[in-house]
Amino acid sequence: MRNHFSACLMAFRACAVITVSCLFAQFDHRMMVTVPFDFLVSSQHLAAGTYNVTTNLDQGTVLIRGEDNDSAKFVITIATEVGKGQEQAKLVFNRYGERYFLRQVWAPGMERGRELPPSRVEQEFARGFEKPEIVSLLVTAPGMRRPVR
Repeated sequence: MRNHFSACLMAFRACAVITVSCLFAQFDHRMMVTVPFDFLVSSQHLAAGTYNVTTNLDQGTVLIRGEDNDSAKFVITIATEVGKGQEQAKLVFNRYGERYFLRQVWAPGMERGRELPPSRVEQEFARGFEKPEIVSLLVTAPGMRRPVR
């Protein structure tokens, strides 16, 4: 009887460890942001509007889904870091003339953000400019936005 109880306890512990590790492996940062201008993610055009942005730090991915339309874009990103944690969530865009390209996604309180590699479309636009204007869209509260240049 004691061996049976011990075996059940060990099985329960194993299940708990697996469950906790799966939860942390799927740790996502979600934010809702209203982007006041059209922009490109990789080579996909997204219209101005409200978007749910989900960042998965473990998998290095960002999912952008439109609230106002059926647009969605899933991208694989690379890690980028700052010396201290970001106080506010923000999206960072490269601007070439009137074209905006999503460059980085930062969750609040994190030292690591996600950076999108430049697409071929962005590289073509960049040829006509010395360097892009950096535009940060701060997410001050759910659904709020404030562009900073």
